Amino acid sequence: RTAEVLRYEADAARGLIASQEAFIALDIPTAHGTLRLDLERARVTTEDFTVRRASDGRTVDAPAAVLYRGIVHGDPGSLVSISVFEEELMGMISDADGERVIGRFDRAPRGMHVFYHERDLLGTYNTACGTPDLPDNEAHGHNEEPSGDRSTRCVRWYWEAAHDIYLNKGSNIPNTVNYMTGLFNQSATIFANDGVDVTLLETFVWDVPSPYNGTSSGSRLSQFGTTRTSFNGDMAHLLGY
Repeated sequence: RTAEVLRYEADAARGLIASQEAFIALDIPTAHGTLRLDLERARVTTEDFTVRRASDGRTVDAPAAVLYRGIVHGDPGSLVSISVFEEELMGMISDADGERVIGRFDRAPRGMHVFYHERDLLGTYNTACGTPDLPDNEAHGHNEEPSGDRSTRCVRWYWEAAHDIYLNKGSNIPNTVNYMTGLFNQSATIFANDGVDVTLLETFVWDVPSPYNGTSSGSRLSQFGTTRTSFNGDMAHLLGY
């Protein structure tokens, strides 16, 4: 229904990526004034993070980026995830007013970004969680470990992008990996807020048609389970449209 349109300062972004500043204040201009974000650099990929393409199984260099998480200035109850790439930014800002999103505007000149509140989206997502709820006697087992402030072991993720994402990102592996990394940063920020540490160990991009052609997320999940019988990480996740 309504959105802010912003122009991306690519030179400033490249400077930030080069400096890898640990703490920054990011000002986002809006029609209602400047929105200031207080951010700390986040490490959401492992030291040996790998990008692999399906066409020949080879690894390729990961695009340059710097990832942040933090809060809206003066609002300790808010949650912010910002991923800075050379040509684009992906961001999620969540507070008592709901969730706002910032990202590249695909149908506009290069460098233009859109900043909107999710409640202003004209469409709705008809999605549901497919994880079954366990009965109480199973969900609360007898061997519960005492809870701590943080998870004691960082969960390493393997993320795989189906061919439709690659096509949507201009048949471009760096653009696809940027999307996956930015999305993972948002996910990792939410996990970290609940005391769970996660990192991205490997991304796999189907730059050729992928074998996932099921007509539902459940059928795609089954195909993923039979296709990807081994992977580099603790948990595997298939992304697709």
